[in-house]
Amino acid sequence: MRTTNDASELLSPAVAISPYVNREPAILFVLRDRPLPAPTKQLAIAKRALASHDTAQIIAALERGNAAGRLRRDPARRLFLDRRLELEWLGSTRIL
Repeated sequence: MRTTNDASELLSPAVAISPYVNREPAILFVLRDRPLPAPTKQLAIAKRALASHDTAQIIAALERGNAAGRLRRDPARRLFLDRRLELEWLGSTRIL
């Protein structure tokens, strides 16, 4: 787990972002479920989402957005759950 005060720090270069990501404090969760060289699956969650919504709402948003399936299909990309509980891609997991 990594904490950042600006979720845009997690972006790949040249990635267009919504205004809900720029300068948004976030926590980055990282999981590698297979040995190297398998990529890590990465999910960043806005701190405001964690502070403003209960656990059930956050889990429901992740399920509604099929976060697990999306990360399984494309583990080289990082997902972000913003303060509105909407999921969007942030960029490559190679950028840390």
